[in-house]
Amino acid sequence: MSPPPFPSRFDPNVLKIIDDFWVLVDVDGNGEVDFEEYTDLSLNLQRNMLEYDNKKNKRKDKFNEEAGLLVAKKEWQMDCQGMDYLDYHR
Repeated sequence: MSPPPFPSRFDPNVLKIIDDFWVLVDVDGNGEVDFEEYTDLSLNLQRNMLEYDNKKNKRKDKFNEEAGLLVAKKEWQMDCQGMDYLDYHR
C-alpha cells in the first residue's frame, strides 16, 4: 500500500491552518463554501499572485477580472464535484 499523497496534510499544524482558512473563506459561517465565497477567494488569490509576480519580476501587468472569473468558474466545477457547495468533510 502506497502512502497517501501529501502526508503532511494530516499534520496537526497543517490541519489547524486548514481549519482557520475554512473559517475565513466561509463568510456566512454556515459550514459550506458556496460559489460566491469560492469565487471571491479565487479572484483575491489571483490578484495577489499577480501582484507578487509583478513585484518579483518588475512588471506592471493588470489583473483581468473577466479572465479571472473564467478561471474561478472552471476550478469551481472541478472542486465542487457537481454539488452546490464545498463541504469541509467531503
